[in-house]
Amino acid sequence: MSTPTTAPQHPRTMATKFSKIVNSKLFTFLIGEDMHPIVVHSCAIVALSLPLARLLRPDIEGAQTGTIEFPDLEPEDFERLCEYAYTGTFTSPKSHLVNACEMDIRRDFFLLSPRMAAWCCCSSGLNLQSRKEGLLRRFLALTFGNIVTGWEIARKAAFSPRDCEKLGLGNRDGDGSLYKAHWREDVGGVLLGYARLYVFADRYLIENLKQCALRRLRAYLVELDIFPVTRSGVTELVRYAYDNQCTHASVARGKMVPLRSMVVEFVALHLHVFNSFAEHEQLLREEGEYAVDLHDTIVQWLL
Repeated sequence: MSTPTTAPQHPRTMATKFSKIVNSKLFTFLIGEDMHPIVVHSCAIVALSLPLARLLRPDIEGAQTGTIEFPDLEPEDFERLCEYAYTGTFTSPKSHLVNACEMDIRRDFFLLSPRMAAWCCCSSGLNLQSRKEGLLRRFLALTFGNIVTGWEIARKAAFSPRDCEKLGLGNRDGDGSLYKAHWREDVGGVLLGYARLYVFADRYLIENLKQCALRRLRAYLVELDIFPVTRSGVTELVRYAYDNQCTHASVARGKMVPLRSMVVEFVALHLHVFNSFAEHEQLLREEGEYAVDLHDTIVQWLL
């Protein structure tokens, strides 16, 4: 679901702003471990935040040479950042299908857990435990706003297609097309694409982009059907959230930072899918902080 991130501007104001951007100095940004060069107008990046403006000041070493390095981003991440800088929004990352030769249809074809959107939109409903319903409501409320806090999932109320469309359920990219899952779909690139953009925006204080990336990542997770191959992408996302220093420490006045809180709650809601998954078990052994956060969330919401 695509949500506008900037207020409408008068056409003359927009034209003046755009003219300033396209007439500004060109900078070469070296992206990723391979230092892939991308040339961008400096004013487009400077306008995003004060830290980025300071980074491109003439007295900074990189700015003097006209090159700045961002090794923690992938080229496609920086392209989305530039798209946001020029237009105020960005194109959603895309998934890809794993080669059928690498899959075992007898093992990988079956749906392990339907998307959370289906938990509240299907007329038959699901028999969720009351405490799990509470965590689901919290996840949906943080994703879509307070409109969902009054949903009585226990009543198995049917929601019309119009209700689901209003909340963006069943519509990932805001293009009006109903998303249909595929058992060979590798979503790791999508999840990490949103997460890297969120972390970059957090580091450089681009608040609107930070909130937009997190909101769209949450909405994507709400509509994510979990097949066997899907679990690897989710586990990669959890690992990134806990490996990345920009997400800070988990405990901040007793609360997890938003990215970590989101991934922990998502795994807790699908615990039956991940509790016997080898990659996730290995992550629990390696990331003690994540193991503690997951344990605390389970105790708080599910026990």
